Amino acid sequence: MPTDKKLEEVEEMFKTASKPNKIIEDIDVISKVGVIYDNTTQGENALRLATDLANNLNLPLKAFTTDDFYLTMKLITDEIKNKGNEMLKHIDDFADKNDVKIESELLVGRKIMKIIEMMDDKMRDEEKLSYLIIKKLIDENFSIFVAGSPLMRKSEDTGTLGYYLSILLKEYDIHTNFLLVPDRLAERADLILGFALYRQKTGTTSAILRRALSVKKREKQIKIVGLIEENTIETIARSELSDTEADDFETKLVEVTERIKSKYNDDLMSIDISENFNAEFTTEVEIGTIDSTVKIVLERYKPGLVLVRSVSQLDEHLNPDAETIARIALSEGYPVFILWD
Repeated sequence: MPTDKKLEEVEEMFKTASKPNKIIEDIDVISKVGVIYDNTTQGENALRLATDLANNLNLPLKAFTTDDFYLTMKLITDEIKNKGNEMLKHIDDFADKNDVKIESELLVGRKIMKIIEMMDDKMRDEEKLSYLIIKKLIDENFSIFVAGSPLMRKSEDTGTLGYYLSILLKEYDIHTNFLLVPDRLAERADLILGFALYRQKTGTTSAILRRALSVKKREKQIKIVGLIEENTIETIARSELSDTEADDFETKLVEVTERIKSKYNDDLMSIDISENFNAEFTTEVEIGTIDSTVKIVLERYKPGLVLVRSVSQLDEHLNPDAETIARIALSEGYPVFILWD
């Protein structure tokens, strides 16, 4: 939750801001598109969307194929060890039951034993698949990288980013923008929908618009929804109450809500797109919790693509608010484009 000081700074920014329009005259050029296919439904969807994107931008597509083969081998070697131990225990139990001494020995082929010993050894970082993928993404420096969510997991994990994506999205050295694709794609309209949070740094709306313009087809519409959380409104209202107004919180809450919503809407509408792009966008402001508001907006507009900006901090690369919106949109069946600050 934002501190009172931070909220006061944001509020002051809107109070002192001038009204001249900001014109979007350039876009974030996309020069390289990559995709990872992992033999899952979401991986297949990622491959299809990445292909459409590359064709639309007239760019070649670089694809990686992978799976969590280590997990498969670990399950197999654990099964071998467990089966061997069960057989040895069976002989011990048989010996006790029949009051006989039996010396037992498990025979396993040397190649199998080498594999078991290797799997039991502690894995170094540079031997991990996540390390290899991180290195590839850093070296390739894709403008956009398309991946299924969750990566290398089955549909029962839908709704979470999964083990591998959580690592990739929190890696500071990866500057690639991620397009995440769920296993189940909802019915989608020809609309790019961007979510901007009141608490985020200035420039979020412009950043979302520049990226939307760079990926949109000629016919696609663009909409920006500004989100103001209820607890943000409440915090500002309480900070403005004087001792004599302490019993009039509800009135202050209504006044602050109307003022903040109006000023935020003015801020969103103060941005124009250059006529060179032959594109327009619409805006609206919603107040509520992130979870419920995002779900309502998604159901209302059924976007073809959701855009959210992650504003990195010193202690985190993937902003929690951006992650929350991404998780919700993916669980509802919508592809999510995460932009880095």
